[in-house]
Amino acid sequence: MTKIIKLIGIFTIIFAILGLGLMVFNDLSGPEGKAGLGSLFVFQIIIGAFLTYGAQLKLSGSLLAKKVYPSSIAAMVLFSAIAYRWFWYGV
Repeated sequence: MTKIIKLIGIFTIIFAILGLGLMVFNDLSGPEGKAGLGSLFVFQIIIGAFLTYGAQLKLSGSLLAKKVYPSSIAAMVLFSAIAYRWFWYGV
């Protein structure tokens, strides 16, 4: 399970970087459309790195993993809720 979480974190980072690169080609309405989407991608990169770091700590058996690993999963769930709300009501 921990290796799957680590892979999810890595794919999250990859897709966020891809999304940042593709932001040049989209035309969002409103003055802060691209800024909002860009900040969402940056936040996604941070969450993906946190998720990958927490999974790596758990795989290595670190004591810090008892706090970091569950909080990284909770951060990913909260990010998903924020992204859902932003895309459903914001764009």
